[in-house]
Amino acid sequence: MLKTFLGILIFLFCHIQIVQAKALKLVSLEQRPIIYTENGVVKGIATDIVREAFKRMHQPVTFEVYPFSRSLSMMRAKQADGLFAIVKTPEREMFMDYTSEPLIEQKAVLFVREKSHITFQGDLKQLSQYSFGILRGATYGALWKEAIQHGYIHQIEEVTNYRQNIHKLLNHRIDILIGPYYTIADLIGHSGATETITALSPAIESVPTYLAFAKDRVPLLIRQRFDQTIKELKVEGFIQNTIFAYVGHIKI
Repeated sequence: MLKTFLGILIFLFCHIQIVQAKALKLVSLEQRPIIYTENGVVKGIATDIVREAFKRMHQPVTFEVYPFSRSLSMMRAKQADGLFAIVKTPEREMFMDYTSEPLIEQKAVLFVREKSHITFQGDLKQLSQYSFGILRGATYGALWKEAIQHGYIHQIEEVTNYRQNIHKLLNHRIDILIGPYYTIADLIGHSGATETITALSPAIESVPTYLAFAKDRVPLLIRQRFDQTIKELKVEGFIQNTIFAYVGHIKI
């Protein structure tokens, strides 16, 4: 009887160890400097934050980068465990469980050609005559959503990555590019277009971005531990230092 009991304990212990050691598959989209691949390694502000959090949790993870629409499809089909760094919406919450703690705040900003006469005072209705370039499947906060729903903005062209929209903006194929400031500014800097593209002020909205888990794939305990670890990283200054290391030099 004792041997049987000990055997069961050993089996359970080994099973728990195997479960704990199983790597979570995290997906995202290429958006320098938030998430990007360099020499086969996934890097970036959000990547470094997520990697450090799971490292402290002793939870193995893998990172894979896809177009955003495909990443969303993989989460719906439960072909991945988590998706980051994304905005929270009611539609997405139907098939994903968001963490409580945001990873970083991203400002949704309008970008135009340097010599453009387009100005922005905070009212998107005043820009209804212009064409906008956006990322397919992305969201840019409540103000943008309201402008779309009411038909204030109706000339919209979608692409699968922001680099395409920078090219279209420079070639006068769109009038305004909308996107997260860090990502667009970094791409503009790497494309050598800092003198030809400028950011309009104010930002449309400051949007918190999160890690979200596929429903019924990741235990609640892991989600809770992740939130607690992110809080600790914020208190320690790790997150702010990581942001500065990547974008402290950017001036657009």
